[in-house]
Amino acid sequence: MDKIFVEYTSEPMETAGMYIPQLNLIILDGTRCEDVQRKCLLHELAHAKYHSDAHREYKNVAVHRIKMEHEANQHMANELVDYTLSNKNVDVKSLNWLDLANSFDIDPILIEDALKSRI
Repeated sequence: MDKIFVEYTSEPMETAGMYIPQLNLIILDGTRCEDVQRKCLLHELAHAKYHSDAHREYKNVAVHRIKMEHEANQHMANELVDYTLSNKNVDVKSLNWLDLANSFDIDPILIEDALKSRI
């Protein structure tokens, strides 16, 4: 993957962030809280990694856009779960996927799927 540039805005944006494949640039809303910025960065990095050559399909074909958004969200959830599991103080056997999803404020199904593939 080529070098990806990340910039933060000082003005609020409609979305938490976006990936511009032509520039290999991720723009994040710098006015949002750190947790939102982190989740958005993970999401947009997935677009950069998996969808950089598919920007026309993303813009023009709804089913492709929905699929790409789901893939980016699943990537984000996988990264958040990996981060959580890397914490040596976390007891994997008592980890509750719903509590984890609530703590990350993301779709519980994404967390459940991410945990199933790791535990």
